Amino acid sequence: MPLLTTGAGKYPVVSAGGYVGPGDIAGFSGALAWWGLRGYNAAYAGPCIDIVDNAINFLTTINIVNNRLDMAAIAAWSAAHGGSPAQVQQWYDQTGNGRHINKAAGATATVTANAIGGSLPTLRFIVNHGDWLKNATGVTQALPLFISLVSSRLAAGAGSANDVFASNSAGFRAGYPTGANTFYQDSGATASATDNVFHAVQLRYASGASNSNIMVDGVSTTTTATATLSGVFSVGGNTFAATLDGDVCEVGLWAGSIDNAHETSMNSNQHGTNGYNF
Repeated sequence: MPLLTTGAGKYPVVSAGGYVGPGDIAGFSGALAWWGLRGYNAAYAGPCIDIVDNAINFLTTINIVNNRLDMAAIAAWSAAHGGSPAQVQQWYDQTGNGRHINKAAGATATVTANAIGGSLPTLRFIVNHGDWLKNATGVTQALPLFISLVSSRLAAGAGSANDVFASNSAGFRAGYPTGANTFYQDSGATASATDNVFHAVQLRYASGASNSNIMVDGVSTTTTATATLSGVFSVGGNTFAATLDGDVCEVGLWAGSIDNAHETSMNSNQHGTNGYNF
């Protein structure tokens, strides 16, 4: 299962105007599902992750407190259990739609240290451990569809793609291909994304030809991606053994058409002090 890495400091200070989460941005209030290590919106104060130790003991739920993951609760839990690293068994859907994602059977994790911007927590997925999280119920959603995420791949792996989000749908996969410094959106559509660097990625799936796109850190690339989301879906890998070797901070799904201006708003939120300040 993925490991929670805590970094060396604290979240950046939220702007004076108050916290703005992805669900607070105009046009993004009705997500199908959203998993993150901050609040989906300013009002959210519920569960974020379930954590266990290496032996899959001492299960506890960690909440969002003051719009951020409760790092103090994780530190107290770790101290009470011999300094155990926090391994994530469930990541909660904060939208209220109940599409939580859970560890794959038999998954393990290894202690590692990484943080976005040197300070913020991430979920670390390890490619040879099968550290992916899935929702066995699944969801079916016709186009148009929009996915937003923040992630990093450590390095290109020999002979294996590194999926951040995928479903049982033929071709519906988003992540890093076998080649270096690239992000893909099914059907071979790619955009530049430097390895071992965190990226805010926006993915639009439209029904018309050349109406889809990949936006990486505000730079948009037009694509022809038209795969439809259906069935079981997963974060950090999938049943094709394309497990991510890297980190994920958040992933969200929205139905409907999202234009470039709204994608840019989401990118700015993720890069700014309400997000991950990178």
